[in-house]
Amino acid sequence: MGIIYVIVKNMIKIEERGLIKIFGDRYKKYKEFVPDLIPYKGLGGEKFRKYYENIENYKR
Repeated sequence: MGIIYVIVKNMIKIEERGLIKIFGDRYKKYKEFVPDLIPYKGLGGEKFRKYYENIENYKR
């Protein structure tokens, strides 16, 4: 069971590196609003969307 955890954790790290390369700071900020392992459809995504919309509106 422990080895499965280690393998999954390493796979997540590899995937996150790719997401950071693609999306940069936006992905890092998204991670603050959404749980790490299971990013379920919940308030995290909605809160991030509102936060990001406010930033985009402010830039205009």
